[in-house]
Amino acid sequence: MTTLPAPPRHRINMKLAAEMGRRIYAEKYRQIYEPEHIGKFLDIDIESGLAGLGDSPEEARVAAKAVAPGGFFYLVRIGFPTAFELH
Repeated sequence: MTTLPAPPRHRINMKLAAEMGRRIYAEKYRQIYEPEHIGKFLDIDIESGLAGLGDSPEEARVAAKAVAPGGFFYLVRIGFPTAFELH
């Protein structure tokens, strides 16, 4: 798996953080979670690549913080192009 090094938090670029999150999801998690967890949420720590799964964004964050307590997270809704839709 090819990952980009995470920039220091005080200088993190949100566009780069999203790119890193998308890449980690595509390379590490998509094939594992999409067949059986469509609609659930996966919160990925972009620094370690560790993630937490949940039925809601809040559950996913709690699970992710359990494995990466100081993480910088990217939220994915499994099987959807974005985690949230604006109406």
